[in-house]
Amino acid sequence: MRRRQYEILKRLNEHDVPITSKNGELLTPEYIYKNKKRIRPSLSVQPDWDLLEKRLETKLKKGTLSSIHILGEEMPPERQLEEVKNRTALGYKIMLAEHGLLEYLLNLE
Repeated sequence: MRRRQYEILKRLNEHDVPITSKNGELLTPEYIYKNKKRIRPSLSVQPDWDLLEKRLETKLKKGTLSSIHILGEEMPPERQLEEVKNRTALGYKIMLAEHGLLEYLLNLE
């Protein structure tokens, strides 16, 4: 991971949120950067559900997961995570949105 990319992720408060996995271990940008791992995080077309779920859990614990609005109804972060864990249709859409965000973050230079 390049220094500039790490600094951008740190400014976005994403430095300690899992960004990739290797051999079943979830890795954060901070871990990759500080340990000088030669890992270039990338995403496959098929989302890594465990990684995305852990990202949402971490964001909830940090207080950086925002409420969303669906048809005028506010959905708090806790309910979003519940939908994801229960693998509902709505949870699937939330995971795809997180996958899109992760894709964007990985392409920051």
